[in-house]
Amino acid sequence: RREQLGTAVSWLGLESWANFARTRFNAEGREEDPAFRQDTFETTTRYQWDVDAEGFLARYLGAPYVEAGWSRSRLKPISTPDPSGTLDDFFGAYVPVYADENQRQGALRLGATHRLFDWSLSHTIGRIEDRTRLQPDTRTELSSLDFGWRPDVDTSFSFSLQRDRFKLEDTGAATTTWIASLSLYRVLLPRRLSLQATASATQVHGTTAFAGPADGFGVGPSSKTDERVLTFYSALEWVAIESRVNRPGLTFTVDGIWERREDDVVHSNTRDTFQTFLKVRVDWPLQWKKGA
Repeated sequence: RREQLGTAVSWLGLESWANFARTRFNAEGREEDPAFRQDTFETTTRYQWDVDAEGFLARYLGAPYVEAGWSRSRLKPISTPDPSGTLDDFFGAYVPVYADENQRQGALRLGATHRLFDWSLSHTIGRIEDRTRLQPDTRTELSSLDFGWRPDVDTSFSFSLQRDRFKLEDTGAATTTWIASLSLYRVLLPRRLSLQATASATQVHGTTAFAGPADGFGVGPSSKTDERVLTFYSALEWVAIESRVNRPGLTFTVDGIWERREDDVVHSNTRDTFQTFLKVRVDWPLQWKKGA
């Protein structure tokens, strides 16, 4: 069962909203099952400057905005059939309850919108605390830079750079992932032929979940990860027959993906792969007239 309450405010470029939700699991009160309650609160505030369309800022940088958000979620047991846990039907024994955690997340974003381009820079921090102590507490940080450019109605470019860090606070193990991608979309023949291409590079470096001084084993070669992945994807789409109402259309697509994976820890994972596909799509919009 879910109960929800929300509110929103908008005034002179400032927009703010908040939402509270309470979800009850096993709200029917079945005695053989544990009961849980999850309370979630979310709020976001955004402000966009009202700039002169003919001014320097709007012409070269776009209309800037800033956005901040925060959320908290608490999942906890209300009642269990037995203090030691809940009854397992197969083994006939009580097992621990695995749901008692606290989640928090905060985010900040800066950016701008323009007729020809848009960009944004954001940073998000999250933490999950497991109060059962059966799982380690985790902390995540995600930073991203995004840029899009549309020089004309038939062409668009986009670039993205992300850094994602995941850490187990109990053991000190941490993994950092970098992802960079560049995409292109181009209409070669209006309503007939288009091209899409994407190149991306990923690097993962760190230690696995069981590494670190807390587990008593230290950090060995088998606990590390050091991997790089380079991917290139392209697709060419040709509309052979354009679909219309009550008349089918036919589209052909040739796409391919090449991937280069290098693993400095497990060398057997290093490999090159290439795949190509020919796809045929039939579109047939149908319409019936009343009284026909």
